[in-house]
Amino acid sequence: MFTGSKILLVNGRRATDEDVSVRFGEGQIAVLAKGSNSLLASMPYSNVAGATFVDARDPKWDPSLFSPPTNLDMPGFIRTAKRWLVVQARDSFLILRLDDASWRRVIETFEARTGKTVQRPR
Repeated sequence: MFTGSKILLVNGRRATDEDVSVRFGEGQIAVLAKGSNSLLASMPYSNVAGATFVDARDPKWDPSLFSPPTNLDMPGFIRTAKRWLVVQARDSFLILRLDDASWRRVIETFEARTGKTVQRPR
């Protein structure tokens, strides 16, 4: 389990963030609320259509897959570069802000478990 991450929860154009842990196992990516460990979101490995990683102010994703609106209202007033992993399926997505200490291991684990290569656009 990887701690210290955040998930962006999208409602329409508005996004809020929540502290989470990310777990890979039992054939799925599970996103658990910090403290309670309640399941906030999950995606079976078999549903993953693509993933994008950027170290940037805002997350990036493949617009040809299911994704949030392009004019997403991000949380926070002052935004600096963060490490974002966006995982997309045909009918859902996960937007994760990864912890600075573990982001490489999260991506390595993601690629090993899903068999998908994470795209890294510039």
